[in-house]
This record gives sequence, structure tokens and C-alpha cells, in this order.
Amino acid sequence: MFVLEKARSTVEVKKNGRGIGREPSNEFYYVICLNQSVEFPLSRWARMLPLTSQNKPHTYLGVVVRFCNFLFKRKKQYYNAQPKDIRDFFEQTIFWDKNGQYKDAPKVQTTTINLYETALIHFYKYLTEFYDNDIVKSISVTADGHAVDMIGELKTRWQDIHKEAKICSKYSISTHKTNNKVYIKEYSDEELAALYHSFKTLMLKSIFFLTLKGMRIDEVLSIKISDFDPKKMTVQPSRSKGRKGKKSDIRTVVIGPHGVQLINLYMFHERTPDLNKILKGGRKDSEYLFVTLRAVNGEIPFTPYTQESFRSTLKNAAKRAGIKGEVKPHTGRSQRAIELARLEHQGVITDAQINLIMGWKSLEAHKPYNDHVYKEEAEKRLENVHSKRIARLDELLKEQEGKKHD
Repeated sequence: MFVLEKARSTVEVKKNGRGIGREPSNEFYYVICLNQSVEFPLSRWARMLPLTSQNKPHTYLGVVVRFCNFLFKRKKQYYNAQPKDIRDFFEQTIFWDKNGQYKDAPKVQTTTINLYETALIHFYKYLTEFYDNDIVKSISVTADGHAVDMIGELKTRWQDIHKEAKICSKYSISTHKTNNKVYIKEYSDEELAALYHSFKTLMLKSIFFLTLKGMRIDEVLSIKISDFDPKKMTVQPSRSKGRKGKKSDIRTVVIGPHGVQLINLYMFHERTPDLNKILKGGRKDSEYLFVTLRAVNGEIPFTPYTQESFRSTLKNAAKRAGIKGEVKPHTGRSQRAIELARLEHQGVITDAQINLIMGWKSLEAHKPYNDHVYKEEAEKRLENVHSKRIARLDELLKEQEGKKHD
């Protein structure tokens, strides 16, 4: 079976200006092995992945390793895989769980398939560009240092992967969508408290808190350490929807003393201790505020935390909190928008101020939340009218009963 392993880089040792050998350095890199033998060009591609990529290198590598193991069980290799093998791999990812059990409904979302598609396309683009004549020379280096060559013709193009992934997303995931889950647009006070305390780390609580301040999850995860200003009690995302110009065009979000305290606690108790560990290992700090701290294969990734990870964590936290309905990262932003819409109806705040707070460009963005508040107010008025009618009916019935007794 294919496995992902870590290897240590070496540096040249010089004496009197002349190289006398090599010694291990503090830098590590990933290699892909089959039966304890390093596989090329898999491992060569692994070393080409940019370490500064928003998508973690080991995530892409993990996808390709799973794909290679899927083919290995079919007695195939990545270079002679057919489009049908690609489609079957995506179908297995969508409908089969870790225990090999088939599920009637998809167990992953479209974003997961998109991630798998991107990783495989990246790998096959490398193969296509590196081997102009479509003949792949696969070299395996065994544990004793011997090299074994295998020649194979490349049967799959990256365009095939894109085509099969779109087919699976359209017909396997989209067709299984149901409307029985109600998207929660705002939390009750009880749900909010239960959900907040269901998060197991200070980092997750900080991210959740910032969504409640009206920030999109992508904006929250784009915050850099330099964007957090505890004195002014503000954060500023490094990217935002529809804002592709200067950073000065992106709004600054006021988080208040509680937000500052929460982030400081996360920095002190969780981020800094793990930062010290990776610095001792010769690695560098990440510029992003929220990073992955859970160890993978014994190593702390310390790469930017992803939307997919928080989305999955949020759903699990909602289950623990006993919240019914579908909870999304956008629920926090939706709740903030509804709160502001209520204040606008009370005359406390203006449309222009709401645009600044939420980072909107037009009044059209207000409509769903204004409609929600209008509906809410209408239902309250109807309930009030209904209650008055019921009370009046009770009075009339009592009067009639009194006349009968007379």
C-alpha cells in the first residue's frame, strides 16, 4: 500500500571551502512510498508543492495517496488509470464510509469533491508537462538503495478528472439534496450559549465569535497576526468578497474587549506553545492568526485553518449542543445582519451604517434580512390580534353562560 512519509533534508558540509560530505538539516519534506520503497515521480511531485499554499500540501498528498491505493486494489497504477477508474474513485469517496459501508446519501459535500479534483488535476498536470511523450518512467528506490524502473503509457489527462468530478458532483450529490433540513438563520440565546460551550478549543471559540460579529468565514480565516489590533479592539481580514483592490478597501471589524480577551487567550494557551515546538524544529511561523494545531502523522501542520475544517467542526458542535436544523458558518453573519435589521426598523441605525458594518456594496444585500424581520413583526401583530379576539370570545361566552343561569 502507498503511504506518506517524512524525510529529512541534507546540507553540504564544507571544510576549507571544499565539500567533504553531507549531514541532516532541520528541514523535512514528504515522500510517497510503496512497500517501503520511495516512488518517483510521486515523490518528486510532492516536493514541488508550494509550502505557502492556502491548501495544505499534506492534504493534496493525502488525496493522491488514497487514489493510488484505490488503484492498487484494482491492480493498476496512476499512469494507466482510465476515466472510469476516476469516476469510481469519486463515487466511492461520496457514498462509502471509512468502514467500507455504502451510504444511501452522500457523506461528503461538493467542496470535498472540489478539493479532491484540484489535488488530482495538479498531479496529472505535472505528469503531462513533465512527460511530453506520454511515457512515464516510474522509478522505485528500495530500502537498500536499489532502483527499479517501470515504463508505462499515461492513459489519463487532467481534463478527464475535471469531467468525471463534475459528473459526480452533479448527479451524485446535487440529486440527493433534500429540503428536510431547515437552515438556521439565527440562534436563540440558549442555542448560542450551548453551541459556544460545545467548541473544545479557544481557537474554535474565537472563530465562532468572529462570525457572530458579521464576518464571513473566509474573512475570519484570512486574518493575519498583523491584522489583529488589541489596543483598538479590531481585526481586519486580508481578503473579502468582492474586494479585490487595496487592503484599505476592506472593512475593519470592531470585536470589543471580549473578542480581544478571547483571541489573547488562544494566542497564549494554544498557538504560542505549538509555535515554540515548530521553531525548535527549524520551521517558520505562519503569518495567519488561525492555524491547524492538531498533529498529523506526529507533526503539527501549523498551516492556515480551512473553511472545510471549521464547517465540519461546527456541525459536530451543533449536534453536541442538541441544535436541530442545519447550521452553517454563515449563520453567525446572518444573525448579525438580522440584529442590525431590527435596529434599522427601530430607527437606531441607517442603511449606510449597516453597509459599512457588514461590508456590503448595495442595499440589495439587506433584502433577505429585512424580509425576515418584516415577517417576524407581522407574525407578532397577527398573534396579538388573535390573542385579543380569543380574549373577547371568552368574555362573550362567559356573558352567555351567565344569562343562562339567570
